[in-house]
Amino acid sequence: MKTQIESRSENFEAMMQIAEQCFGQPVRRPGKFVECMKKNRGQIVQYDYYETPEDGMPRRNPLIVALGDSVTAGHFEFNGSKNELFEKHRKGLLGEFDAVEVTDVRECYLEKFREMLIEKYEMTSVSVVNAGISGDTLIGMKRRLHRDVICHQPDLVIINGALNWPPECGGTEVYENVLREIVRKIKLETEADIILMTPNDEVQMQNAVNVVSSLESRALTIRKIADEEKVCLADVYRVWKIYEKRGYPAEDMLANGLNHPTKQGHEICAEILMQLLRE
Repeated sequence: MKTQIESRSENFEAMMQIAEQCFGQPVRRPGKFVECMKKNRGQIVQYDYYETPEDGMPRRNPLIVALGDSVTAGHFEFNGSKNELFEKHRKGLLGEFDAVEVTDVRECYLEKFREMLIEKYEMTSVSVVNAGISGDTLIGMKRRLHRDVICHQPDLVIINGALNWPPECGGTEVYENVLREIVRKIKLETEADIILMTPNDEVQMQNAVNVVSSLESRALTIRKIADEEKVCLADVYRVWKIYEKRGYPAEDMLANGLNHPTKQGHEICAEILMQLLRE
């Protein structure tokens, strides 16, 4: 299904302006991936059919894997009344194959980021693996890390996993330990550059406050690990908080009114990622 929810143009423009203004400070860039994009030119004259690479296979296109939850997977608005869906879920009436949410991978930030890369590096293709799973937590992402990330031996890994962290997962210190383990395992078992994304903001449902870990604390943890592990940071959360402090409504940038960005919100995420690659 195609997402139908649109943010107001003035709010989108305000957030985009904030995203551009936030990029005035020195940042760590995915240098190896940038070089990979520059060097992988799809010209027949640069391909030697008589030269055998060390692994016996021809070169491949640069590969990105994005590890995440429903935002990465491309989930948007609820398919119907939010309250009615929650009531059906409470009563156990939702069927296994009921379409609860609109899924439109074409509008997710990963696809928008890929399109921006193609625009900038016109001489090469770039492949993406969307390893976003709706409802997943960072703990689940750690369990599937080898299957969904490491086995692909990507050139760039994007990690976006802060929205889902219910109290039973533990406090923020547990979140920090899991994220650090994921980053170190990717560094140990691949040659990939890593980008940690802070989340978009959310609107809390009634009685849904996490008493052991806040989204703010997890965003701070992501920044801390990016600094300590010397990996790249795409600070989406910072942009959202500045946007809200200037009086703009978060709900207008959320397709489901809770935590899924509109397609314009995804474009903001893609722009923040792309800024890390601009010289």
